[in-house]
This record gives sequence, C-alpha cells and structure tokens, in this order.
Amino acid sequence: TERKQAAEALKESEEYLGSILNSIQAGVTIVDAETRTIIGANPYAVNIIGAPIEEIIGQKCHRFVCPADAEKCPILDLGQSVDNSERELIDINGKSIPVLKTVTTIIMGGRKYLLESFVDLTERKEMEQKAREVETLRELDRLRSGLLSNVSHELRTPLTSIKGFASTLLRADVEWSEEEQRDFLMTIDREADRLTSLINDLLDMSRVDAEGLKLDKQDCTITEVLDSIGDALAHLTENHQLQIQLPPELPALFIDQRRIGQVLINLVENATKYSKQGTEITIGAQLKGDEIHFSVTDRGEGIAHESLERVFDRFYQAESIVTGRKSGTGLGLSICRGIVESHGGEIRAESKPGEGPRFTFSLPVGKREEEIGQDSGH
Repeated sequence: TERKQAAEALKESEEYLGSILNSIQAGVTIVDAETRTIIGANPYAVNIIGAPIEEIIGQKCHRFVCPADAEKCPILDLGQSVDNSERELIDINGKSIPVLKTVTTIIMGGRKYLLESFVDLTERKEMEQKAREVETLRELDRLRSGLLSNVSHELRTPLTSIKGFASTLLRADVEWSEEEQRDFLMTIDREADRLTSLINDLLDMSRVDAEGLKLDKQDCTITEVLDSIGDALAHLTENHQLQIQLPPELPALFIDQRRIGQVLINLVENATKYSKQGTEITIGAQLKGDEIHFSVTDRGEGIAHESLERVFDRFYQAESIVTGRKSGTGLGLSICRGIVESHGGEIRAESKPGEGPRFTFSLPVGKREEEIGQDSGH
C-alpha cells in the first residue's frame, strides 16, 4: 500500500511538474547532467527550436543553444545557476535566434539534471534597433537644426558688413576720402574671406561625409607645410605667441600638403578662440616609430572630460570662457578628423585640469601607393 501511495504521489508530482513546465512562457529543456543529453522539452522550447519533440530528445544539450560553447560546458554543483546571459540559439533550420539563457541544477529521483531555460529576445532586439534608429533620426534632426542655426548666424554677420559698407560707398551725398574708402574695401574683403571659408568648410564636410575627399599627395617636409601656411598662422596668432618646436631631420611625408596645412590652421584657430591674448600656442612634431606625431598646444582653459569625446563631432562647440560665446560653425575639428583619417592617421584631444588642451594627430611614414604596388608585382 505504501509503495502504491508513493508511486501515485510520484506520478502526481511529475504531472504537476509537467503542467508547470508546459505553461511557462519560456523555452525549457531538461538535460541529464551525466550524459548531457536532452530528456525533455516544453512546448515553448519545441516551438522555438522548430523540430518535433522526438527530434529534440536525445540530442546533446549544445545542439541548439550556444553550440559554439560545447567544449566549455561547466560541471555545476547542486543549486548553482550559471550562464544567465544573452546567448545564441540555432533552430532546426540553422537560423540564429538571440535568447536569454539560464542553467540550474535539480535533483529528480536521486539523479542530477540540468534545467535550461531560454527566452526569445528577437522582438526585444527589434524594438531596441527601432529605438536606436529613432534616436539616430532625432540626432540628425538636431544636427540639421544646429547647422541651420550656425550657418544662418555665420552667413548673416559678414553679409551684413559687406552690404553695409558697399551701400555706404555708393552713397551719392557723401564724399569719402581715399583712406576711408580703403578701410571700407578692406572690411568688405575680410568679410568676403569669412564667407569663402564658411562655404569651403561646408563643401569639405560634405566630401568627408561622401567619402569623396580627394587628396593631391606629394613628397614634402613638415617645414614646407609650415612655410606654405606661414602668413595664415601669423594672421591667426597676431594676438598670441606662436612657438614652433621641430626636431632636426624629420623624414619627408607623402601627403596632401594643402590639406595637412588646413588641419594645422584649424587647430591653431581653435586654440586662439579658447585661450587668452598674449599666451603661447605651440606647434610641435616628433617621430614615433613609423609615424610622425604633430601637436598643437595652448595655455587656455582646458576641455571638460565629458567634452573630450565630442570635440570632433560636427557642429559641436564648447562655450569659451575667454570669449564668452560659441564661435564658428563647429565644423573645423570634424574636418580635421576627416583629413587626418583619409591619410591613414588618427587625431585626438587631451586635457588635464588646470592645463590647456593638447591636440595631436599622427601621419604614417610609409611608401607611396605606387611603390607598394611595384613591390607586390602590380
């Protein structure tokens, strides 16, 4: 009688356990801990795997869930849970399905089993992807608004000056002296240069976006690059002290001289915006392995840690403590990154509390593309 009652109790327990497993909205497989073979699976698991229960039972536990980890399957102690993380399930047709998997050990009838449960994350992943796409669209919209705002402001200022001084010169009721006329024309010329610079920035940024930044590479030295932009640097730093520190006998580079000059001009111009008048701005270079590392350092206010990763983003502008306002379109540093990376180099910003920022970019010292092709038999 006791044996019969125990058998009935065991049967009821198994039926109860079976009803629980069948109602769980997660895939569950029961695995023999010794042989690592599947001895049971609930309907949810059967549905995800996409095979009849007869084809699932008897398979190794890693046949479907994270098969790449079959050799790393640990031996679990009783009650220990492991692998509670996102993994990969391969269904009967070879399709990869993201799942959240958990493994727990249980004892049934004096024998150890592994209870593997997994939840299909496909829908959640799709929702996360849509959320990322929405956030990307919002960011694009924000950048577009920033572009319109910045460009409108930057265009309006020189255009207002050009229009104002041109209208003044054309007034018939006033006779301007030769010196006054020259001052007006110089202002018009300077503001026209600002417009040209703005338009060139926009064109360069569009070329970088389209990966169509064409480079006119030639052999040249760093000294030749600096000589070609000497007048521009002198004009930019007329209220600062420009220092150039170059070691002797640096190797020549195969670069687009005008573009690398543009990078240095943009970095120096950025330094003048965020450092006080009369302070030093230093351009340096040194050979490190098979690269030349350029640097532009100023004695300004420094860059907040949270802004270091963003300074090369297009349209991003930190407000200057020195000038009290944001200046420019916020494209200069982004264009620098595009030019440097198109040469196979890297650019970054560093800043320590209480010290001015240091912008560095590297250019590889290597062979010309033609020479590489000849060496490889092309």
